Amino acid sequence: MIEIVGGSHVGKRKQNEDRFVANAQQGLALVADGMGGAEAGDVAAQIVADSVPSLLNDGQSLAEAISAANTNISNASTGDIHKRGMGSTVVAASLDDYHYQISWIGDSRAYLWTGELQQLTRDHSYVEGLIAKGEISPEEAVNHTKRNVITRALGHGRLPADEVPRITGNLGRGEYLLLCSDGLNDILSGAEMAKILSAKASLKKKLEFLIAYAVKKGGSDNITAVLVCAGDNAPESGQHPAPVSVAGADGSIRYL
Repeated sequence: MIEIVGGSHVGKRKQNEDRFVANAQQGLALVADGMGGAEAGDVAAQIVADSVPSLLNDGQSLAEAISAANTNISNASTGDIHKRGMGSTVVAASLDDYHYQISWIGDSRAYLWTGELQQLTRDHSYVEGLIAKGEISPEEAVNHTKRNVITRALGHGRLPADEVPRITGNLGRGEYLLLCSDGLNDILSGAEMAKILSAKASLKKKLEFLIAYAVKKGGSDNITAVLVCAGDNAPESGQHPAPVSVAGADGSIRYL
C-alpha cells in the first residue's frame, strides 16, 4: 500500500499560486505551479488540481487529463482580461499499486529516492534547451540568469495528449517519489534534498523538513512538494526510467 503526503508554503510571495493533490486512495500525486494573467496563476493551478483527478476518475489517462486541463485553462482565460495569459506547470504521478506513470509540462519536477536522489523529469525550460544544444553544462544551468524561463506551460497553446511526456516505473520497498514546484529545487540542492530524505523520520516529517529548510534558506517563491512512499509489502527493489541526474547525501552529484 502506498502513502502520499503533500504540503505547500507561500514563501516570500504575497499569495500562494501553487496547488497540490496527495490522494493515496486514488493513487494520484500532483503539483501545479500557476503563473501570469494579472495574478490569476492561482486560478490556473486550481483548474489543474481540480481537472486532473476528476478526469482520471472518468477513465481518462494521465496524459489525456493533462491535455484536457490545458484546454480548461485556455477556455477560462478567454474573454476575461484578468485571466488572460494565465498558465500553469504540472507534474503528476498516477499509481496503480506500485506501478507509476509520471507526466509533466514545464519545470515542476519528479525525483526518485532509492538511497540516492534521482531527477526523473527534464525541465521544459530555456536553459534545458541550451544544455541539449551543448551551449552550457548542467552545472552552468544551476545559476543561469534565465533558469526560470519555461518553454511549455498549460494554457498556452494546443496540447494533444500524445505530446504530453510520459515515463513509467515501479516503486520498490522504501523508495519514494518526490514531486515539487521549482520553489523547492531552486533553493535546495539535490544533495540537501537527499540528506533530508535519508533521515530516519516519518514520511510526513521528511516532507515538513524539506519545505521548512527551503523556507529557512530564504526561498522567495511558493514552495510545494508531494512525497509518495511504497509500503513494506512492495517488491524489494523497483524498476525505474533512466535519470537526468543523481545526487547523494554526501554532496556528490553526477549528470547523465
